Amino acid sequence: MRIFNVLRNSSYSILSFVFISLLSIFVRKQFTEYLPIELLGIESLFTNVVSILSLAELGISSVINYSLYKALASNDKNEINIIMNIYRYLYSCVGCFVLFIGVILYFFLPLLLKNEVNISWNYIRLVYFIQIFTILSTYFIAYKRSLFSADQKDYKCIKIDTICKSLDNVVRILAIISFKSYVLYALSSLFFNILANVIISHNVDKNYKFITKQKITLDDIRSRNFFKDIKNIFVHKIAGILYGGSDSIIVTFLLNLKIAGQMSNYLLIHNGVYSVLSKVFQGIIPSIGNLVYTESKEKSFKVYKTLDLLYTLFGAYICCMYILFFQKFILLFFGKEFLLPESYVWLLALNVFFAMQFENACNYRNTYASFEKDRLYMVLSAISKVVIAMLFIKEYGIAGLMIGTIAGLAFIIYGRIIIVFKYILNQSISKYLFRHLIYSAIIVAEILIIRQVITFVNMPLSYTSLIVEGILATVFMMLVNVIVFYKTEEFRELLQYFYNVVHIVKQKLYCK
Repeated sequence: MRIFNVLRNSSYSILSFVFISLLSIFVRKQFTEYLPIELLGIESLFTNVVSILSLAELGISSVINYSLYKALASNDKNEINIIMNIYRYLYSCVGCFVLFIGVILYFFLPLLLKNEVNISWNYIRLVYFIQIFTILSTYFIAYKRSLFSADQKDYKCIKIDTICKSLDNVVRILAIISFKSYVLYALSSLFFNILANVIISHNVDKNYKFITKQKITLDDIRSRNFFKDIKNIFVHKIAGILYGGSDSIIVTFLLNLKIAGQMSNYLLIHNGVYSVLSKVFQGIIPSIGNLVYTESKEKSFKVYKTLDLLYTLFGAYICCMYILFFQKFILLFFGKEFLLPESYVWLLALNVFFAMQFENACNYRNTYASFEKDRLYMVLSAISKVVIAMLFIKEYGIAGLMIGTIAGLAFIIYGRIIIVFKYILNQSISKYLFRHLIYSAIIVAEILIIRQVITFVNMPLSYTSLIVEGILATVFMMLVNVIVFYKTEEFRELLQYFYNVVHIVKQKLYCK
């Protein structure tokens, strides 16, 4: 049943995300054609501001979800009710605080936007508060959706979100093309976000009729060690947001809104690709948790090495596709005026490869709850990313931002490797890093050869040529990887795993 739930939730999640992502890219295309690029920069800036405001959440949702898992497993309805009421109380406090801080930050907007904006300040103020109220709707309405998620019924939320987001994108297109209004565009997101959360909240009330409002005391919160857990997670959260949620703020402040707008197109595609990959692999994480706590360290390490190779090969493939086709797609889809320097794409591709290569370490680390053990590395990642980016961006432009991002990522990865190899697997870190150095050298050689082959083919730029070249690059890379890695134990384990998956799927289909 657990496997069925994972497959169902993952399939819903992947299909929904791909569909919505494609719609979002189309909407972005209309945005760039009908609205000033400065508005795109403003949207990207405000998204980062809202992301920083989410620091006020403190990691409450993560702590609540951990508690809900246990209560749902034991079917303790009274405990579930208390936890949900604690969630409601804490999120109401957070929402009020976010509103207060949002009003304070409003007075600092001129410092970020400087004097380069040719858009009415009244217009900008209105858009800003629409964004603030959009995030507030999450804190006051959306907390109930966590119950579906913890109860392995995420697909119920996904169906509602998909419908509402689809309608949202349709309205956004009408707002752009028919009215050329960014305000209507932003109001659409606010309306459909509220609508989705109201519907989900109503469904939770129908499915869990024992959930009733009750008064919550500080003793209720303290007795469940929520404050201690929140404190530990908060350090990770603040570091994560400063690391991943400050790009547009830095670019807007040190460069300009136009570049921030151009960058947002790249990040839209990049985040979409990375999110799809995350959803593809998210079903692995619960299995890893079970493996770590039920099997020997030798068995865990064997599986770890196999998954490590899988993530590395996926990371290499995405890195290769970025280098070969990212700029070409931006040029075809958005136009020459939306291109960023080639160096930015290369560094973005390197960041993807680096992150995917060590994603497995992050997954294994997430099975180990002691968040205080790698807090220092998370803090160092945030500081190094911001400081290095601000130092390099004036000299190297937008590429300097990616240099800071990669530097920060190195601290995150190393901190998680230490947790995994010291506390979970009890294995040598140096041997592990040396193996990845060999992997990286092989992959770099692969990508450079494939790039030369695609350059030699030299097809005229078109969507058809991108597809043909993409197929050629994919086939070539698969052949090379088979030749290079076939004799390794990890590669053979991967082949056996995929064979087993296909066999199970066939059995399920024939049973039906």
